[in-house]
Amino acid sequence: MTTVADDDHRKKRRRRSASPELDYSFVHLATFRTLRTKAGAIFRFLWKNCAGIEFLCSDHAAYRTQGRSRYASQMVAFAVLSAITYGAADFLGGVASKRHRPIAVVAVSQMVGAVLLLGLLPVLGPDQYRLTDLGWGAAAGLLGGAGLIFFYRGLSTGRMSVVAPLSAVMTALVPLAFGLVIGERPSTLSTIGVAAAIPAIALITRDRTNNDGQPRSTGALDGFIAGIGFGTFFILISRTDPASGLWPLVGARLASIPFVLLLAAGFRNPIRPLEELDATVAWAGVLDIAANGLYLFAVRAGLLSLASVVTSLYPASTIILARIVLKERMTATRLLGIVLALVGIALIATG
Repeated sequence: MTTVADDDHRKKRRRRSASPELDYSFVHLATFRTLRTKAGAIFRFLWKNCAGIEFLCSDHAAYRTQGRSRYASQMVAFAVLSAITYGAADFLGGVASKRHRPIAVVAVSQMVGAVLLLGLLPVLGPDQYRLTDLGWGAAAGLLGGAGLIFFYRGLSTGRMSVVAPLSAVMTALVPLAFGLVIGERPSTLSTIGVAAAIPAIALITRDRTNNDGQPRSTGALDGFIAGIGFGTFFILISRTDPASGLWPLVGARLASIPFVLLLAAGFRNPIRPLEELDATVAWAGVLDIAANGLYLFAVRAGLLSLASVVTSLYPASTIILARIVLKERMTATRLLGIVLALVGIALIATG
């Protein structure tokens, strides 16, 4: 036996089921509007508060005449994001290197990054394309690419426990020394933070290796040269005009990609990009170019000596991802290094 209430309920259900597309599209429209509103709010916040974006269309010279920058906290934020992104790119590059040749991973990932960079250039590019900035970027890309070759050679012929920490520490020390030479003077707290961050890099990248009794090169020289190459990349890319946007990174890719391709051809090991390309390699290239852009924003928002040290903490991101994804064991030494790194970042940010 049905009641009037049951009949009304069935009628309402029939009316709702008669126009499911209308209800479905309404839900998506509401979701789209919500996302659009939130994205607009986030973009407006970044435009007003993030130094890197603001510096794309402003003058950075005033910073050099001040004892401290009003953009110090933004510098630390961009440098931390750059370190996280560099570490993630290295993690994916390491995973990809188990299926492909390391030199092919470097070349193809940089090609993918170059495509993304060209797509972003109309939005984050300069008003005037200057050859000077392209030249600084090309020099940075060439030396950074050379450092990467020595880094991989050291890992393949030497001991990771020597090559990784030495290259990471040198990556921080070279631009730190250069910044002090050109007159940068970090605050007392920032200096203490740097003093904590540099040993943290060595602790994070420290690894145990089994001694099989066979004579083997430690790879110290390769690690030392690689660190100088990476550190010099940080220095040269920082000398570009703050209004040049991502344009210097185009020069870096124009120099590094042919360099790696010619090097591979010289060893009769040509690279076939389509055969080496997969999702892991592609994402490594995307994250690497994103990390370069974030570092560029960071160094334009603060001192080179500080931005480079914070960015050099990128191995922490790689280690954490390896623990989460690959279930690698996290040693007490690395945990201590990560804690020390966080203390150093906090001191640099407050200084």
